[in-house]
Amino acid sequence: MKKSLLMICASFFAAQLVQANLLKNGSFEEMGSSDEIASQWKMNEPDEHGDAWGSAVRKDWRAHEGSWQGVIQGTWSGMDDYGGFWQEVPGTAGTTYILTAWFYADGSWTANQQELKIEFFNEDRTTQLGSEVVSLSDVSEVWTQKTVEALAPEGTAYVRVVINVSGAGSDGALQVDEVELDTAW
Repeated sequence: MKKSLLMICASFFAAQLVQANLLKNGSFEEMGSSDEIASQWKMNEPDEHGDAWGSAVRKDWRAHEGSWQGVIQGTWSGMDDYGGFWQEVPGTAGTTYILTAWFYADGSWTANQQELKIEFFNEDRTTQLGSEVVSLSDVSEVWTQKTVEALAPEGTAYVRVVINVSGAGSDGALQVDEVELDTAW
């Protein structure tokens, strides 16, 4: 009987260690309405809880895992010198959220601001209640994993993941893959 109870407890705790990514399409594999739009990372593709702006697109250049990744391009693309992606999920105050993502930057890539962040919003998403940011300025031509951890403040109803670039130079691109949001317990 003791052995059975121990096995049940061990199975329960092992199951608790496996968490599903709270984000959808974290590796940009799922296509939106076109090859360059990633489902879940563009407003109304399929819902209003994500977006891409500026020079941010989905490409199949050099994924860390799978075939596709998100890309924020330099001005060589004929697009703006800024860009990014965001996606949000329901959140709970008092919960610690851990955001990880893999990044690759071409040797010629430069940008004045490049960051990965977690933001917390109220129920109607009009008030940002807090945020935590990590710089991506040290990312190079080797896939590098970045992590942001933050405690959701009182009133949190949504947790937003943001990859943001402004002041991009004329060359290169910043690439992102395997974006994952989990809770700590």
